[in-house]
Amino acid sequence: MVNNMKNYILAFRLMRRNLLPQVIVTIQIIGMALAFVVLFNITQLSSAAIDVFEQGDYRTILCMNPILGADTVIFRENAIRIAKQSQWYRGTSSLGWSFCLNSNEAFVTGGNEEESAEIITMNDFAINGFHFPVAAGRSLVEGESHMEGEIPCVIGGKYANRYKTGDLFTGYVLTDGGSFADAEEILAAPKEKITLKIVGKLTRPEQMINIMSDMSWSMEMPASMLLENYYDRPLFAIVPEHLYPYVKYETPMLYIFFDKEIPEIELHSLGEQLGGAFAKTDTELIATEEIELNNNEDLLRPFTGLMLLTCIAGVFSLCLLSTVKNTKILSIYNLLGCSSARTLRIVTISAITHVLLSLLMFIVIINIISHYNVLNIVGYYFLLTPRTTIIIILLSMTIILTAFFSGFLAIKRQSTVTMLLEGKD
Repeated sequence: MVNNMKNYILAFRLMRRNLLPQVIVTIQIIGMALAFVVLFNITQLSSAAIDVFEQGDYRTILCMNPILGADTVIFRENAIRIAKQSQWYRGTSSLGWSFCLNSNEAFVTGGNEEESAEIITMNDFAINGFHFPVAAGRSLVEGESHMEGEIPCVIGGKYANRYKTGDLFTGYVLTDGGSFADAEEILAAPKEKITLKIVGKLTRPEQMINIMSDMSWSMEMPASMLLENYYDRPLFAIVPEHLYPYVKYETPMLYIFFDKEIPEIELHSLGEQLGGAFAKTDTELIATEEIELNNNEDLLRPFTGLMLLTCIAGVFSLCLLSTVKNTKILSIYNLLGCSSARTLRIVTISAITHVLLSLLMFIVIINIISHYNVLNIVGYYFLLTPRTTIIIILLSMTIILTAFFSGFLAIKRQSTVTMLLEGKD
């Protein structure tokens, strides 16, 4: 125990030497980690959007009413009539949006966001047709039923980490829609207390189908345009539509699902019949997304790649230089009876401590950037996930330990006298 404490003390003394190179290495580690996170998240954004459609159980056509203000019912009936002509037709879905607040007064005051939740409703076709990966528990499945009076749900958002699978969430929902003239009418509106049972938690960062449909329609529409980043929402829950008979807003977009075996030619033909420019097949959405991904990577890969390589080279060279410049103090350890194994432990502790302190500073910086959006850009690109954290830690540890060990082995081959002479100031 005493020897271990001495090792830590000697390691910290080693870190205090050559302070300027140590500071520069810290800055380079932070720069390397930032470049890696941005490049990784840009790629993941498009990959996740593609997986939403590719990993689902159905092929999909998205339809948008081409006439603003036109009767949505008629539009949907016509679309379904055309789709049903195909033997591969399976069903349709229009996602719904609602909210669940912690008290009746919250319908006027807005309530505490930590105790309220957005509600997203999906029917069985949407549950099977869209793929949203879960980090814990399970996804919703077709034919969900009440669980002892509770509605099963999958959650996500900033406050999702406060819950675990099996927990309950209770709140109030409107049971009757309409317009309300004042606060008194809202308070008097009929409501019902419901209980949600959490069966799964979505993988961070969460993306969901755009419910409110405030996106701009374009001829070349990538799959990611249909998705909205929900990772910074307070809390939201996906619930089965047939178990939520309450007030909800229904998106004007219609998703039509077909069997996976449908021929590509027939799917394309149905898309043309369903609206041409106002109907997009999953093939078109994915193809455009892949083009967007390639364009983004071509634009950003040289910059982030060069920054990453520069930081790696800088970290390695400065760590190697720092170890070599510590020749004198390492030789003194040797003369005082410190074995090579113990010296190696001291060097290792010093290197690992330096990495951990640098990464701690990086985590603080990236959380400030992501949370406060200080750079006025998409915070998603600076979102730190467990996967990227592990990769950055391993990458940093590998670079720094390799550099320190290389310097240590070079020093070890020399005699103590030579080390003292070379380490002379």
